[in-house]
Amino acid sequence: MTRSHDADAGSMTLGRLVALGALVFFISLVFLNADVRHRVDGYRIIHGQGVAGTARVTSCEEDVLSRVCYGDFVSSDGSVHRRLRVNGPPGMGPAATYPAAIGGPHADEAWTLQGKAWARVSKVQLTALVPVALVVVSVWTLVSGGPVAWAAALLLLRTRRSAEQESARQEAVRLGRVH
Repeated sequence: MTRSHDADAGSMTLGRLVALGALVFFISLVFLNADVRHRVDGYRIIHGQGVAGTARVTSCEEDVLSRVCYGDFVSSDGSVHRRLRVNGPPGMGPAATYPAAIGGPHADEAWTLQGKAWARVSKVQLTALVPVALVVVSVWTLVSGGPVAWAAALLLLRTRRSAEQESARQEAVRLGRVH
Protein backbone atom coordinates (compact mmCIF):
# COMPACT_ATOMS: atom_id res chain seq x y z
CA MET A 1 0.00 0.00 0.00
CA THR A 2 1.45 3.35 -1.02
CA ARG A 3 0.76 6.54 0.79
CA SER A 4 0.18 9.78 -0.99
CA HIS A 5 1.78 12.92 0.34
CA ASP A 6 -0.56 15.09 -1.67
CA ALA A 7 -2.81 15.76 1.31
CA ASP A 8 -1.02 19.06 2.00
CA ALA A 9 -0.68 20.05 -1.66
CA GLY A 10 -1.71 23.66 -2.04
CA SER A 11 -1.51 24.48 1.65
CA MET A 12 0.42 27.61 2.57
CA THR A 13 3.48 26.79 4.59
CA LEU A 14 5.88 29.31 6.10
CA GLY A 15 8.45 28.48 3.42
CA ARG A 16 5.94 29.06 0.63
CA LEU A 17 4.79 32.29 2.24
CA VAL A 18 8.38 33.57 2.47
CA ALA A 19 9.06 32.52 -1.14
CA LEU A 20 5.88 34.27 -2.32
CA GLY A 21 6.80 37.39 -0.36
CA ALA A 22 10.31 37.37 -1.82
CA LEU A 23 8.89 36.98 -5.33
CA VAL A 24 6.46 39.89 -4.87
CA PHE A 25 9.26 42.03 -3.40
CA PHE A 26 11.61 41.21 -6.28
CA ILE A 27 8.98 41.91 -8.97
CA SER A 28 8.04 45.19 -7.27
CA LEU A 29 11.69 46.20 -7.03
CA VAL A 30 12.31 45.43 -10.71
CA PHE A 31 9.18 47.38 -11.72
CA LEU A 32 10.12 50.38 -9.56
CA ASN A 33 13.69 50.35 -10.92
CA ALA A 34 12.43 50.37 -14.52
CA ASP A 35 9.85 53.05 -13.70
CA VAL A 36 12.40 55.32 -12.02
CA ARG A 37 14.72 54.97 -15.03
CA HIS A 38 11.81 55.83 -17.35
CA ARG A 39 10.96 58.92 -15.29
CA VAL A 40 14.60 60.04 -15.12
CA ASP A 41 14.74 59.74 -18.92
CA GLY A 42 11.59 61.90 -19.14
CA TYR A 43 13.12 64.48 -16.81
CA ARG A 44 16.32 64.61 -18.87
CA ILE A 45 14.41 64.82 -22.15
CA ILE A 46 12.39 67.86 -21.12
CA HIS A 47 15.42 69.53 -19.58
CA GLY A 48 17.46 69.81 -22.74
CA GLN A 49 18.58 66.30 -23.68
CA GLY A 50 15.75 65.64 -26.12
CA VAL A 51 14.41 66.78 -29.47
CA ALA A 52 12.21 69.83 -28.87
CA GLY A 53 8.91 70.34 -30.66
CA THR A 54 5.16 70.25 -30.10
CA ALA A 55 2.75 67.42 -29.35
CA ARG A 56 -0.89 67.60 -30.40
CA VAL A 57 -3.05 65.17 -28.41
CA THR A 58 -5.47 63.29 -30.66
CA SER A 59 -6.95 60.67 -28.32
CA CYS A 60 -6.96 59.54 -24.70
CA GLU A 61 -7.88 56.19 -23.17
CA GLU A 62 -8.77 55.77 -19.54
CA ASP A 63 -8.87 52.60 -17.49
CA VAL A 64 -8.99 51.79 -13.80
CA LEU A 65 -5.28 52.39 -13.28
CA SER A 66 -4.35 55.30 -15.51
CA ARG A 67 -5.05 57.63 -18.39
CA VAL A 68 -2.99 57.30 -21.55
CA CYS A 69 -2.98 59.89 -24.35
CA TYR A 70 -1.68 59.63 -27.89
CA GLY A 71 -0.87 62.31 -30.38
CA ASP A 72 1.31 63.66 -33.13
CA PHE A 73 4.75 65.09 -32.42
CA VAL A 74 6.51 67.51 -34.74
CA SER A 75 10.04 68.66 -33.97
CA SER A 76 10.86 72.37 -33.94
CA ASP A 77 12.89 72.08 -37.14
CA GLY A 78 10.21 69.92 -38.81
CA SER A 79 12.53 66.96 -39.37
CA VAL A 80 10.65 64.56 -37.05
CA HIS A 81 6.97 63.67 -37.41
CA ARG A 82 5.74 60.82 -35.19
CA ARG A 83 2.50 59.39 -33.80
CA LEU A 84 3.24 58.44 -30.20
CA ARG A 85 2.18 58.36 -26.57
CA VAL A 86 2.10 61.77 -24.87
CA ASN A 87 3.02 62.15 -21.18
CA GLY A 88 1.62 65.43 -19.94
CA PRO A 89 -0.29 67.40 -17.36
CA PRO A 90 -3.32 66.01 -15.52
CA GLY A 91 -6.56 66.54 -17.40
CA MET A 92 -4.84 66.58 -20.78
CA GLY A 93 -7.34 65.88 -23.53
CA PRO A 94 -7.77 65.61 -27.28
CA ALA A 95 -7.17 68.64 -29.52
CA ALA A 96 -4.69 70.18 -27.05
CA THR A 97 -1.22 71.14 -28.26
CA TYR A 98 1.73 71.30 -25.89
CA PRO A 99 5.40 72.19 -26.15
CA ALA A 100 7.13 68.82 -25.79
CA ALA A 101 10.31 66.85 -26.33
CA ILE A 102 11.23 63.31 -27.32
CA GLY A 103 14.34 61.24 -26.65
CA GLY A 104 15.26 60.88 -30.31
CA PRO A 105 13.86 60.62 -33.83
CA HIS A 106 12.59 57.06 -33.22
CA ALA A 107 11.10 57.65 -29.74
CA ASP A 108 7.72 56.13 -28.91
CA GLU A 109 6.65 58.77 -26.40
CA ALA A 110 6.76 62.52 -25.92
CA TRP A 111 7.04 64.43 -22.66
CA THR A 112 5.26 67.77 -22.42
CA LEU A 113 7.08 70.68 -20.86
CA GLN A 114 4.02 71.33 -18.67
CA GLY A 115 2.65 69.35 -15.75
CA LYS A 116 5.79 67.50 -14.62
CA ALA A 117 4.50 64.15 -15.89
CA TRP A 118 7.78 62.56 -14.77
CA ALA A 119 6.98 63.47 -11.14
CA ARG A 120 3.34 62.28 -10.96
CA VAL A 121 2.84 59.01 -9.06
CA SER A 122 0.25 56.51 -10.31
CA LYS A 123 -1.78 53.87 -8.51
CA VAL A 124 0.39 51.12 -10.02
CA GLN A 125 3.55 52.71 -8.64
CA LEU A 126 2.04 53.08 -5.18
CA THR A 127 0.92 49.46 -5.28
CA ALA A 128 4.43 48.33 -6.24
CA LEU A 129 5.92 50.50 -3.52
CA VAL A 130 3.94 48.82 -0.70
CA PRO A 131 5.90 45.50 -0.63
CA VAL A 132 9.20 47.34 -0.88
CA ALA A 133 8.21 49.68 1.95
CA LEU A 134 7.10 46.73 4.10
CA VAL A 135 10.47 45.02 3.65
CA VAL A 136 12.42 48.23 4.35
CA VAL A 137 10.39 48.95 7.50
CA SER A 138 10.72 45.32 8.67
CA VAL A 139 14.49 45.32 8.17
CA TRP A 140 14.80 48.69 9.89
CA THR A 141 12.73 47.36 12.80
CA LEU A 142 14.94 44.28 13.13
CA VAL A 143 18.17 46.28 12.85
CA SER A 144 17.06 48.88 15.37
CA GLY A 145 15.98 46.22 17.87
CA GLY A 146 12.25 46.51 17.39
CA PRO A 147 9.65 47.49 20.00
CA VAL A 148 11.62 46.01 22.91
CA ALA A 149 14.63 48.22 22.15
CA TRP A 150 12.36 51.22 21.59
CA ALA A 151 10.70 50.70 24.98
CA ALA A 152 14.12 50.45 26.66
CA ALA A 153 15.30 53.66 24.95
CA LEU A 154 12.10 55.43 25.98
CA LEU A 155 12.55 54.29 29.58
CA LEU A 156 16.15 55.55 29.51
CA LEU A 157 15.01 58.94 28.21
CA ARG A 158 12.31 59.18 30.88
CA THR A 159 14.82 58.25 33.60
CA ARG A 160 17.29 60.86 32.32
CA ARG A 161 14.59 63.50 32.19
CA SER A 162 13.42 62.69 35.71
CA ALA A 163 17.01 62.87 36.98
CA GLU A 164 17.54 66.24 35.26
CA GLN A 165 14.30 67.59 36.71
CA GLU A 166 15.26 66.40 40.21
CA SER A 167 18.72 67.95 39.86
CA ALA A 168 17.18 71.25 38.72
CA ARG A 169 14.76 71.18 41.67
CA GLN A 170 17.59 70.56 44.13
CA GLU A 171 19.59 73.44 42.61
CA ALA A 172 16.55 75.72 42.92
CA VAL A 173 16.17 74.71 46.60
CA ARG A 174 19.91 75.32 47.22
CA LEU A 175 19.63 78.79 45.69
CA GLY A 176 16.54 79.52 47.76
CA ARG A 177 14.15 79.88 44.84
CA VAL A 178 11.95 76.99 46.01
CA HIS A 179 11.26 75.83 49.58
